Amino acid sequence: MSHQFTSSLRRWSVVLAVSLSAALVVPATALAVGGPTITSPADGSATATSPLAVSATSSAPQVRFTLTSGVVPVDTQLVSVVTGTATANLDVFGATGNTTVTAIDCTGGTCSGIEDTISVTVGLDAPVITSPSNNKVVGSSVTVQATAPGGGLEFILDGNVVGTDVTAPFEKNVSLDGKSQGSHTITVKQCNVAGDICEGDTDTVTIIKDTQGPKWTDLGVSTSPFYPVNDGYKDSTTLSAKVGEKSSDTKVEIRKQGGPIVRTLKLGRVDQGRVKATWNGRKSNGDVVPAGKYTFQFIGTDTNGVVGKSSDKVVQVSGKKLVKKTVTKTVSAWGSKIDKFAGSCSSVVKVGSGTVGLRSNSKDNCTGDASLAYTQHAIKIGKAKKYGNLKISVYGQGVTRDAPTAIMFNVLPSGNLGATTRVGGSKGWTAGDSVSLEKYLIGGSYLSWVILTGGGNSYDAIKFKVQYTVTVLQ
Repeated sequence: MSHQFTSSLRRWSVVLAVSLSAALVVPATALAVGGPTITSPADGSATATSPLAVSATSSAPQVRFTLTSGVVPVDTQLVSVVTGTATANLDVFGATGNTTVTAIDCTGGTCSGIEDTISVTVGLDAPVITSPSNNKVVGSSVTVQATAPGGGLEFILDGNVVGTDVTAPFEKNVSLDGKSQGSHTITVKQCNVAGDICEGDTDTVTIIKDTQGPKWTDLGVSTSPFYPVNDGYKDSTTLSAKVGEKSSDTKVEIRKQGGPIVRTLKLGRVDQGRVKATWNGRKSNGDVVPAGKYTFQFIGTDTNGVVGKSSDKVVQVSGKKLVKKTVTKTVSAWGSKIDKFAGSCSSVVKVGSGTVGLRSNSKDNCTGDASLAYTQHAIKIGKAKKYGNLKISVYGQGVTRDAPTAIMFNVLPSGNLGATTRVGGSKGWTAGDSVSLEKYLIGGSYLSWVILTGGGNSYDAIKFKVQYTVTVLQ
């Protein structure tokens, strides 16, 4: 039989006893006709202490006093009448607020007749839970400690009575076995001295059951793969996770995937929220780990000493490093051509197997823009981590003059013309200026330039040489 059922049975057995006693038929000659009169305390008075001293005048041999809280009799005492007065000290522990005190005449323990009733407001100090504190994180059980002005205390978990204590200091170990993880309520309620009538004031705290250790979620890697070679380029990575509560002895264990631990990063005590750790790709002895896949796991201990571990997450370590390279590409003028323009008096022709012939004023009676002739060229370059300098040179010759006969322009990503190189008429190489490669990258991987002539000049562009420096991983 549960304690809750036993406590309730005791409580209502008192009610039943009172009811049965009142129902007994007693000869009228055995009791005084007028019934008792309560003389103390005064009707409507209040008390903040227990017991409550009561007295009544009566012509009967005995008087039964009953203090009732709501519908529950908290204390009942049958006392003798001495020189016309009956007195008793009623326990008010287990009662609160508006209560009633009744007195009825009795003979030989049998009570009947007219009752006298007064009201008394009970305002004892409420019990106080001193431990655990509100929102305390606990494990599979918790010791509840409380203070009270006297009497006994009933202990309640999530609305269910789990025990009483009638002796100060008041304490109860409450099991949370079978209870879910998360919030639960602990309540203490004031009882009478015997601990079987508990209708008094209460105090309540919330506890949080946690037997699973810190919960780690949302694992992240800032850089994967990364390149641990101290060249300033992605040579470390940040490992992170979210933790749902404070964690002590926090660490990150890094393993070769499917293998032993290669490094432990100790973080100590951390607060709830996102936790980060930086790994430079090195073992505990300082050596760089071999390239490959590694896993990491966050581990921490909660305030109850329960260890919580995250899942594993993969991070990739690369054996590549940054290398600076100089690239030279030579292309034919006609093969690298992507567009051309010739004014109404000019022309662009193919000369031989791959030469671009720019012919200004190749037709009669031409002036102005009609004399322009140009071609646009482009090459694709590989992706790089860093970009250096660029120089474009043209190999060709003027057809009609030895003086400068053409102009070469680098093309900006906006489509506008950039760096300018004047090209002479003598056959040979004409080198452009050294410029920033990154400035002239189109779409991140193309270079473009224009070769142009006009004013009656003719120029044969035979080939182009593109030289640039890049830094790549290899």
